[in-house]
Amino acid sequence: MFEKLNGDVDTIYYIGEISRSGYTQISNTCKSLKKNGHRKAVLFLLTFGGNPHMGFRIARALQHHYEDGFTVVIPSSCKSAGTLISIGATELVIADEGELGPLDIQLSKSTELFEQTSGLDLPQAMSALRSGVTDSIRDVLIEVRMGGRLSTKIASEIATNVTTGIYSPIFAQIDPLRLGELHRATMIAYEYGKKLSDKSENLKQSALKQLIMDYPSHGFVIDRKEAKSIFKTVRSPNENELEIINNLSSIILAFEDQTLPNTVVCFPGREQNNEDQDEIITQENDDELNSSEPLQEHDSTVNEGEGFNDERANTAVNKREGHINKRPRKASQRNNEKNIQT
Repeated sequence: MFEKLNGDVDTIYYIGEISRSGYTQISNTCKSLKKNGHRKAVLFLLTFGGNPHMGFRIARALQHHYEDGFTVVIPSSCKSAGTLISIGATELVIADEGELGPLDIQLSKSTELFEQTSGLDLPQAMSALRSGVTDSIRDVLIEVRMGGRLSTKIASEIATNVTTGIYSPIFAQIDPLRLGELHRATMIAYEYGKKLSDKSENLKQSALKQLIMDYPSHGFVIDRKEAKSIFKTVRSPNENELEIINNLSSIILAFEDQTLPNTVVCFPGREQNNEDQDEIITQENDDELNSSEPLQEHDSTVNEGEGFNDERANTAVNKREGHINKRPRKASQRNNEKNIQT
């Protein structure tokens, strides 16, 4: 099932949350593969997101170990921090059902338990208010000046007073410290993305801003066609890659339905037709995927609310609250779901 690709490349599989545990595993995997002497790696990545700091470190580790860079193969969902890892790749391979997501950072709501908000909510609200103020002054000025036959000076004063009366109570509710906090959180995605892109050189001009600022929802689907407007090198899977993706269909289905255990799995691909290795790796992977052990605790940065949302956490929280909101398989049905993270 977890075959190695043909050619002089290392094949690595990563399934689960982007976390410190995952970073440790992928670092150890890269070290174990160093004996092969390959200059390039191919990473099969299935994730709903996680810790942006660890996403950055995973991509950096792959860039460090492979002089010719690495390719990310996306068979299905690769969201949030998974997208950050993809920025560090020199090439993206996106299957027909594969999708990336935006990079807007998620923060815990101070007034709600287990709920999160996008780091862009308040800045976008500020932008809408600024636009509303400008439109209001212009409309009132024109109406008073043309309709009342008053001088421009008097009409301007009236327009200013009317607009101030409307918007002052709204602006008074904005906490400048919270605004600064959201700005710093958003800069995490920008700075990490810029550093990875400087090495991979696969992002188009202004694409990083597009990933962080331009999409209306954290769950927005970025399919292969949309990804081509963001990344320079994006393609469909070749025959060898497609064969592996098809062999992973049962794992992908369980991943999308959230029936896999909450564990991070990272390991190298195995040589085809190697019966001894087949038996060893298959047993190890089955033990990992069928384990009933709970997911290791999130990194402290994520617990504090500073991170990309891991959509797998939705089900875990709902179970603790006494109900289950199972994530549908189709990406188009997931866009409006609420992001909940422990």
